[in-house]
Amino acid sequence: MEFTGLAGQVYSQLQSELLSGQLLPGAVISEKQLAERLGMSRTPVGEAVRKLVSEGFIEQLPRYGTVVKEITIDDVAEIYELREAIEPYAARKAAGKLSPAQLKQLEILSNAIEQIAEDLDKTKGKVLEGERLRRFLAADMAFHMLIVRVAANSRMQKVVSDSRAVSQVFRIRRRSHDSAIVLGACSFHKHILKALRERDGQAASKWMFDHIHQSMNETLAYFGQREAAPPSPAFDSLGLPEDLAKELEQVADEERPLDDAT
Repeated sequence: MEFTGLAGQVYSQLQSELLSGQLLPGAVISEKQLAERLGMSRTPVGEAVRKLVSEGFIEQLPRYGTVVKEITIDDVAEIYELREAIEPYAARKAAGKLSPAQLKQLEILSNAIEQIAEDLDKTKGKVLEGERLRRFLAADMAFHMLIVRVAANSRMQKVVSDSRAVSQVFRIRRRSHDSAIVLGACSFHKHILKALRERDGQAASKWMFDHIHQSMNETLAYFGQREAAPPSPAFDSLGLPEDLAKELEQVADEERPLDDAT
């Protein structure tokens, strides 16, 4: 369902807060408070919340309420597997349908990512974060969605758009990207664009699959590292930075009797 009017405004506001990291996993969303903050009735707020629930951004828990969903490693894998199935097909189909103007738009988006990569290299930066990270993610999503819009039917567009939006939320929560990820995306986009210009659907499909597959491996590796050694729940509940929580937990481990550790 395409949202317009007040419900559309609420949906856009909430999605923006999710993508920017203002709303973090576990945050409670009160429809009453949100309606008061935005100066409208609860009806459009409820409609927007239900849409975000259906898209996997938030969830409604019994006796707890509506909360921002914590994305699991299985969620991430499923999102990328879905993209691997759909986006290479879309790239192959788009190769014969893109207009000169659409190819130019893809070039602009590809160049934007290349400029970010060059700026990162010039400053000897090892990670991309802050506003440059948001710009990179926005350009990356626009590049992929333009190809899907040209090639796919409306239902396929919605599936890809929803899955990419959810994966974007997770990537924003990472706060930073290694420079190698940015350089890799830049290279893949160039290859995809070259194949699309040459109307080589097979090559475009191959490069798109390789791009998504590599992105999946990088994201799952990061997610696995994050889950490998979680901080102590007692310290984590205080909202401490991860490094400080781990340092405190290490001290606690050293003080435990040996028979407690076995």
